[in-house]
Amino acid sequence: MSRDANSPEQVAGGRGRGARHLGGARPPTRPPRAAQQGGRYAEDSVHLVLDQLELEGLQSDQRFAEVFVQARVTRYKGPLHIRQELVQLRLPEALVSQVLADAAADWSDLAWRALQRKFRPADLGDRPAQDRARQYLYRRGFAAGDCVAAVERLREAMPD
Repeated sequence: MSRDANSPEQVAGGRGRGARHLGGARPPTRPPRAAQQGGRYAEDSVHLVLDQLELEGLQSDQRFAEVFVQARVTRYKGPLHIRQELVQLRLPEALVSQVLADAAADWSDLAWRALQRKFRPADLGDRPAQDRARQYLYRRGFAAGDCVAAVERLREAMPD
């Protein structure tokens, strides 16, 4: 009994193995997964399997985005950097906005903590050093207001 190479059964390859095979560690979101498997299998079959994985709770862009944001927060990345990464993974903009809004992160405090890890208060004595500190935070994806506030907060901690 031969199977069609493009059938959903062939794509899934059996209940357990197929889900793990098609839903491997990378890529984590649905659009790249479909594109990755599209060359080997019929597009309709790939989408059927992805739909089934989603129904079974094995594929969730929402869950992925939440975990991704939390991981980036622990690495002291700002919301602009995280948003850019999620958009590059082709997650829907509405989902990205929702997950960032729901994130339990105080971005201003996170910027300050990121700055503390890189600079000491004594390092921010002159204007060029303060500019370097702000640029460091900009590159990490923090908003301009958070960068300025974090530098000022660290400067205030400087002993007289």
